[in-house]
Amino acid sequence: MKHILYLLLLLAISISMPCLAQNKEDKERKQEEIIKKQIENRNFKIDISKAIPQGERSVPLSLNSITVRNDSLISDLPYFGRSFAIPYGGSNGLIFSVPIQKMKVTEGKKGKQNIVINVETDEDDFRYNITIFPNGTSNVSVSMQNRNPISYFGRIETGL
Repeated sequence: MKHILYLLLLLAISISMPCLAQNKEDKERKQEEIIKKQIENRNFKIDISKAIPQGERSVPLSLNSITVRNDSLISDLPYFGRSFAIPYGGSNGLIFSVPIQKMKVTEGKKGKQNIVINVETDEDDFRYNITIFPNGTSNVSVSMQNRNPISYFGRIETGL
């Protein structure tokens, strides 16, 4: 009797495995389509979970993000690193909302999206190099004229 139960259990598992794999593939494909659509529409937000200053240890973050909305970049990121010239009274980090000067999107290997965004503020000129992978993870590298570069890691919001 036990052998029959084990056989039935194995049969049920072997039948359900392809369905689970197909559901996972469908979800991944749907997520990739959502990400591409968001980038194409210039309407996406990346929640940042970690900062890596040049030559320093990583810093965990929460409640920080960058958002592209139409022709604007909304950056809510702290800056950790060396500044060469900052305004009198200190700097605001990478916290600003400004129009995008230039934005270029290219598709890389295996479905990853590469985005380069150039913006200017009163403090500095910024170049955001963003890589978004099909699974939603994101790398953001920011280079500036008056400060050392910094990298951030996070995840794009897809609603899934």
